[in-house]
Formats: sequence, C-alpha cells, structure tokens
Amino acid sequence: MNNLKKRFDKYVGEAPRFTVSLENRIMKEVSTLKKRNNRDKLSINLKLSLFFVVLIGVATVFIMSVVTNSDSLNHANPITGPDPKSVIQKVLELQFNGIDKNLNEFLEPKYRIVKDGKEELPEFEKYIDETYGPYFTEDGLEVFINTSGTTYPILAYEFGYQLSLKDVIIEQDETIPNRYNFTAKVGYQKDGSKEEIAEVNGIILFSTKEEGKIGKFQYGDDSGLASILNESVGDKETITFTEGIVFDTLCFSSREVVADSNVESKNGCTSDMEQILGILSRLDKLSTKDPSSEEEIERMEAIANISNYQIYLGQGKNFDNNVYTITVYEDGIIQYDDEGLPGIPQGDITIDAHTDKYNEIKISLEEFAE
Repeated sequence: MNNLKKRFDKYVGEAPRFTVSLENRIMKEVSTLKKRNNRDKLSINLKLSLFFVVLIGVATVFIMSVVTNSDSLNHANPITGPDPKSVIQKVLELQFNGIDKNLNEFLEPKYRIVKDGKEELPEFEKYIDETYGPYFTEDGLEVFINTSGTTYPILAYEFGYQLSLKDVIIEQDETIPNRYNFTAKVGYQKDGSKEEIAEVNGIILFSTKEEGKIGKFQYGDDSGLASILNESVGDKETITFTEGIVFDTLCFSSREVVADSNVESKNGCTSDMEQILGILSRLDKLSTKDPSSEEEIERMEAIANISNYQIYLGQGKNFDNNVYTITVYEDGIIQYDDEGLPGIPQGDITIDAHTDKYNEIKISLEEFAE
C-alpha cells in the first residue's frame, strides 16, 4: 500500500493526494475484490468437486451395470462342459453296476473277423466307442480298454457274479487340478450268497485339451476283488489267447502212432491270423487246474506212447521267447505250458476232456503241415 501511495503522489505532483480517507476507500475496494475472488475460487472448486462426484457416480453406475449384466449373462449362459466328478461316477457305474452282457458277447469268436492278417472286433469296438467314448479321449479310451477296462465286467460275467456300485468318494488333487482320486465301494455276490463289499480306488487324469474327457484312468488297490472274482470256481482258472495277442506265428510238431508201433511226425508253421485264431479260439477260456503229482507223471509217460500235437506260439519263427506250448492229448485233455521247455509237457491241464476240440484242431493244423 505504501508503494501505491508513493507512485500516486509522484504522478499527481508534489502535494500529497493519497489521503487517509482515500486509503481507507481503496482498502475497502481491495478487500471487496479479495472476497469476490475467494467466492469465485470457492465456486470453481465446488463446481469441480461436484463434477468429480458426478463423474465418479456415473462410473460407479456403469461398473455396477457391467458387473450386473455380466452376472446375469453367466446365469443365462453358464459355463458348459461336463463336471469331472459326474464323468467319473458314470464310468464307475458302467464298470460296477450289473452285468455287461453286450461287452462280453461282442468278444465271442463269431464277432471276430480277420482283415489284412489282423484280428478285428468291429462290433466290440463300436460298442466301446458308443458306451465309453463320451467320457474318454481317443488315446485314453484305447489304453483303458487294453489294460483294465474290461477286467471286472468280464470276470463278473464269466464267473456269474453280480456287481453293484454302493458308494463313491471323489476328491480333486490339491496340487494337480486335473487329477482326481476315487474310492468306490463295490458289492459282489454270487448265486444268492451274502453280498460282500470291496473297496476299489484309483487315479484319473483329465485331458487339458479336451474339456471333460478322461486322459488316463488307472485302478489302484481293489481289496483283492479281481482275484476273488477270478478264483470264484475254486482251483479252476482260464487261459485266453486271442485277447491281447503278442505273437504272430503259430507252429506245431506232431507225433502219430500208427500200425506196428511206427511213429509218423509232422510239423508246420503259419502266420495266417485267420488260421491261428481259428485254432486258438477253440482253446479260449477252457477251465483248467494244476495237475496232481500222479496226473503229471501219467501225462509225462503218455506223451511218448500216444499221438499228440504240440503247438508253439511266438514271433516269426523264433521261439526263444516262447509264449505257450499246448499239448493236445488223444483223450481230449489239453495241457498248457507257459514256462516249460518245448516237447516237455508241464503246467495246467483242462478239467474236462475236449475230444471234439482236439479233432477240430488236428484238422486245422494239417492244413499247413509241411
């Protein structure tokens, strides 16, 4: 204010013109200007604050609208894809509820065909694809069926057991999201006997590429259920050749006793799968038992004096890793050997005579005798 007075006095002349009353008036006007300026600033600040409040409110409404719409959209169009636990439940029901007659029927020889030297089961494969296909990847299903997928249904059917799935506990792995562990309580009974319960557990891995599809299904401990079903006929067992074939050649050697104690020998090999399966299908699933010491001795002595055929299975004409030697005796008793030396009958023998099968096999072998 003093500087203002000096400039004013200098401007108007030597006599002082900036009087006290004028000073008071100027100060009043300046004060009024300051108050007006403060009011204007306050007004601007209030307007800005109000603007930001409105902006935030609009943004909030927009965000809430998006969230609400998104939520309603999810309810209208929920995430698709089968629930893993329901998939596991369904597969276990297929495995352990009742008797799967179709699966067993389509494995019978009448449904087998040979194409390009290989056995095919088109009806069986179609049934598996339709029944289990919706729950597995293609590779996962193939491994499952070729390993354990037919074990329980086939054993239950073969030995007359009724299976029933009582309860299933399924838990997702805490560290591997696509891995699930299950424990199933399976009831089994035969011929109206008291139902027993076995616990069967396993591990399942779901595919990370095909949503809701099992990539690996592996059984673990089954409380001995498979052994119980397989041993249900006491000391009887069965031998199966045509499932899971690991050979491509069948050879035989025979000795036939003719008049005057003369012996004629024949031999031959074939890689014709139609011929091989025709022979082995007659031997499939025959009930066998471990022979007593007396029966073993009788068989050993008889082989030198009776006509018989010994059949060898292997790969190519190399039988160093012989799979089976099958001795078909003239009385129809068939002896299986999966460890002994060729030409020396050992192993299980059939419980009953199968002379009809022996004659059928003999005719089939003669077709490729050298």
